Amino acid sequence: MSRLKPTTKLFRRSNLLLASLMALLATPAISLATDYTVTTADDTLANHTPGTNVCGTPCSLRAAVMASNVNPGADNILLGNVTPALFIIGSDENSSMTGDLDITDNVSILGQAPTRNIINASMGDRVFHILGGAQAKFEHVSIRGGAIEDNTGAGIYVVGASRIELTDVELANNTVSLVNEDPSFEISGGGLAVGAEATAIIESSDINNNVAPIGGGINNLGRTDIRTTAIHDNTASGTGDINVDRQEVFSGNGGGANNLGGYLSIGNSNILDNHAANNGGGLFQINQGLNVGNMIVTNTTISSNTAFSNGAGIANIGPLTLSHVTVGENTITGEGNGAGIFNSGTSSLGVVNSTISSNSGARSGGGIFNSRDMTLNNVTIYNNSATPSTCIVGTDVDCSENNVIGGNQLTVFKTATNTNPSVVISNSILANGPSSNIAEAPCAGSTDYKNNIESLGNSIENDDTCGLINANDKPGTVVNIDPDLAVDPDYPNTTAVHALLDGSPAIDTASNSSCPTVDQRFLLRDPLCDMGSYEANANQQQTSDLVDLKVTITDNPDPIAPNTIQPLNYVVMVTNLYVDDSANSVTVAIDLPDSYAFSQLSFTSTSATPTCSSPNGNNVITCSVSSIPGLGRVEFFISGTPSVEGIITARVDVFSQTTDSFPQNNTNITEDTVVSAAAGESTNFNGGSGGGGGMIHPLALLFAAFILFRRRAKS
Repeated sequence: MSRLKPTTKLFRRSNLLLASLMALLATPAISLATDYTVTTADDTLANHTPGTNVCGTPCSLRAAVMASNVNPGADNILLGNVTPALFIIGSDENSSMTGDLDITDNVSILGQAPTRNIINASMGDRVFHILGGAQAKFEHVSIRGGAIEDNTGAGIYVVGASRIELTDVELANNTVSLVNEDPSFEISGGGLAVGAEATAIIESSDINNNVAPIGGGINNLGRTDIRTTAIHDNTASGTGDINVDRQEVFSGNGGGANNLGGYLSIGNSNILDNHAANNGGGLFQINQGLNVGNMIVTNTTISSNTAFSNGAGIANIGPLTLSHVTVGENTITGEGNGAGIFNSGTSSLGVVNSTISSNSGARSGGGIFNSRDMTLNNVTIYNNSATPSTCIVGTDVDCSENNVIGGNQLTVFKTATNTNPSVVISNSILANGPSSNIAEAPCAGSTDYKNNIESLGNSIENDDTCGLINANDKPGTVVNIDPDLAVDPDYPNTTAVHALLDGSPAIDTASNSSCPTVDQRFLLRDPLCDMGSYEANANQQQTSDLVDLKVTITDNPDPIAPNTIQPLNYVVMVTNLYVDDSANSVTVAIDLPDSYAFSQLSFTSTSATPTCSSPNGNNVITCSVSSIPGLGRVEFFISGTPSVEGIITARVDVFSQTTDSFPQNNTNITEDTVVSAAAGESTNFNGGSGGGGGMIHPLALLFAAFILFRRRAKS
């Protein structure tokens, strides 16, 4: 073996040293998080050199943000007792030199004053712009005074794959103005706007007195989770009829919050005194035609909101679940329907353990106006009022068929263009009260509307108009029965439920097999449970861990041609509807159609990372999740191709080792029509609206197509 000459060894060693040096230089700089302390309220850059990570002395909030943006790592900006004021004029740039504060790197902005540090803007721009995939945390601050025209998010705008967390934050007095009548539905989000790929987590905060044409308080296209937060006194200001050619359906919707095709969960919160110039005084949702939207509301009061048109409390055109929710004293101020809840379009509404009461101003459906699929389980719908229009349909251009129906508590409406609504009722109360219109029956609807109501029994009405004909219903053949409900003069500000008085026929007459374990107040129900949301003799709070897992599955497109390049996509979502406890050792079984050729699976999760098997011989995918926290969720996205024409069904079941208070919603199915393009309606293929009813805005279809494309690109 020959030996290397010393010079050769040195040469090789030098090469190794050079390679190591080059690798070191190529490695991104590692920086520990830096604390920047803001020492002046002035909006100045006099002591900061742009492009450096040194704030300067004194250090302004603007300079601290700019320094943090170029400093790798997650920095802290400490406000001390300073209340920064932003006044450097100039918009449409993303470097924080003028106008809003643009955050492009991970940072926490932390208030430290005895009360929230106020960050007040007066420069004709939004306050914060979160972009570039940044993760920004705000704590103990009040963000005020953002003002923009024909743009998005006056308080905070989160775009791209960015993420924000708000804890003990106020978003107040921020305004988006519509000036040039731009057709974009992105002119929205007075307090907060969350982009389609972005995430927002809001805890113990206050969103108030914000204004925007769409989504006065919040406009959500992405993923937003809200806990223990007050959303109040916000306004969706758009008129909804700016330009007839636009066929605008978004403007003026969502006074408190607008969910425009995103995922929105709200728990332990209050949505109060918001206003919409069009629909959805408290909340508005539209699922964009492709079921990409979903809204979960639990243990929340939606009260004293107003809307000029439909849904003073909630206007819903998307998948919506209400659990332990009070919708009370909401008012329609113009011509509209569903003072409590308006449910239409391509929606699916499920209500459990909730109270809908004392809503008014509707032409039809004082409590609920429904023209789509809806389930009511242990729900109290009471004391709402409707006053139908006296005009004659067909003789007055402003006279709509749905405005003349009436129905104090529930209206079921169907037209030739709608698929027939399906209303399933169990263990519920539908009854007029002292504030109801005495000239109106509790329930009303289109011709033969009772054919669309399925009673599973053990429900009560105080006349015979609600279609409760199950043998276990009350009154059955008895009319004018009184459910004997207490009326609290301070409702819904105190109890938020209506107690069952002694001797009420609703006591001990519900079905135990379909009752939740607890009532609306989270008190344990008796062995013989009561109708409605209130358990008369309940006095023990649930002490052990208790969850409510809800599963949904949707398909797209529908219909679809067999054996094509275009995939049939399933979206499975599992949500823990209860806030306080985690669901442990969760199993999700997804039973795909036999004729479905599975291609790929992806998922997103706010809980533990799932582990999934490949489809077995029965085409079942089994996924395990160690824990799903309160209001946490897991979403599964499945792609594949159907091979046989006909109606195919996919089913999903979810199980947990933690006690589930309402296992009835642990199973769900979806059906899809597989038919050749030549045999089907061509307009329904390639991502169309399918056979479902309800008007879909052209912009909604474009947006939904974008979301679907993005999801496929990520798969």
